[in-house]
Amino acid sequence: SNGIIDIPAGLNTSKPMKIKDEVLADLANMMINAKKRGVNLQIISAFRDTPYVKSLWGSDTPESNPDRLKTLAPPGFSEYHTGYVVDFNSTNTSWWRSAEGIKIQNWLKANASYYNFEQSFTREYSKAYGVSEEAWHWRWVEGKSVFFLKYMLNLFSMGSNHTFCTLSLTF
Repeated sequence: SNGIIDIPAGLNTSKPMKIKDEVLADLANMMINAKKRGVNLQIISAFRDTPYVKSLWGSDTPESNPDRLKTLAPPGFSEYHTGYVVDFNSTNTSWWRSAEGIKIQNWLKANASYYNFEQSFTREYSKAYGVSEEAWHWRWVEGKSVFFLKYMLNLFSMGSNHTFCTLSLTF
């Protein structure tokens, strides 16, 4: 189980989901405080195991469909495997340009760090590494968790030259 637990239904999830146990308190506090300020965060995705990510790729591979790497890491390389990532509200980029999307994005950019979350794929990261910007994709980085660091270092040690393996961690 590696500390992967169910996210309580009361936390505004679109379906039953799981997350790393150590993330839950910060996630709950962030969502509750956002709601108090009129910002409605809804979790639409969280922990994904390798078989689920394989199902998203179907018969595609990074070699057969390299453009897919702009929006979806292949099985074994996804941040979702860590249990430290959540997606909020919508994966539709045009929704994030709506009044509601802009309101939520502005709140997250101004406040998520107080709850130990950061946006994984920012505009700057997207430009630098050729992946899609994802306003919805936020990772928990409290203490730069040893588990997360070991997981990411394991990816680097596999020797892949795909850009999805590039990750900047600020200490």
